[in-house]
Amino acid sequence: MSIYTITWWAETQGEIWVSGSKNAALPMIASTLFFETAELKNVPDISDTHLLKEILESLGSKVTFEKNTFIVDNSQLSLRISDKISSKRHVQHIISFLLSSLVLVK
Repeated sequence: MSIYTITWWAETQGEIWVSGSKNAALPMIASTLFFETAELKNVPDISDTHLLKEILESLGSKVTFEKNTFIVDNSQLSLRISDKISSKRHVQHIISFLLSSLVLVK
């Protein structure tokens, strides 16, 4: 955890909101597949989060993402290979997600 010291001539007060880390949130979202229900808080509202939400929904998960809270219900989840998984849009989602992950590694 970082500590920031603010040196200022006047009194400073207020609040800040620090969003969750993409590098921590995405693997945690993927791990929700192992649970019937899961709730993650402080999830960053970024395109990769929404992309992973669409991938989970295409597998049958019910996903709600509001106010940086990611709620997953996998009670109707189906991991069987079907026409849902082989659809062009689904494959495009997975490729986009993997490519964005590779950019982080480089």
